[in-house]
Amino acid sequence: MLKKRITLLVWKRNSYMSDATDKYLEKITALMVAFKDRALLDYMARVVAVALHHGEVWPDNVSKVGVAESDRNCIGIAFRMLMSAGIVRLTGERRRSEADDSHGREIKKYELVSASLAQTFLKRHGELPPTGQQTLL
Repeated sequence: MLKKRITLLVWKRNSYMSDATDKYLEKITALMVAFKDRALLDYMARVVAVALHHGEVWPDNVSKVGVAESDRNCIGIAFRMLMSAGIVRLTGERRRSEADDSHGREIKKYELVSASLAQTFLKRHGELPPTGQQTLL
C-alpha cells in the first residue's frame, strides 16, 4: 500500500509554495549570492531598469545578451530576490514565452511596487562594480 505524502501549502509571494520548496530555494539563493553574485546583481539591475521604464516586466523583456550560459540559472532567483526586497511583485498574469530558447515555457508577469527602492537599487548596483579602495567604502 502506498502512503500518500501530503504537502502543506503556504501562501508565499502570490503563489503556493511548499515549505520544502521554500527551504530548497533559500539554499539555492545563498549559493547564488556566494558564487555568482556579480551575474545575479547585474541581471537584477536589468530587471529593475525595465520595471522602472515600463512599470511592469515579463522575463522575456529583459535582455540576456552578455549573460553567460552558465549564469542563466540566476534568472529565477533574481526575480525571487527582487520580490523579497519589495521592488516587484507578481501580477497573476501568465503567458507562453516568446523567446526562442524558452520553447514556449510559461512565464509570469511582474509589476513595479516601489520606484524609490528600484532607483536606490540601481544607484548601488546598476553600474560596473567598484575597484580598488572603493570596494571598502
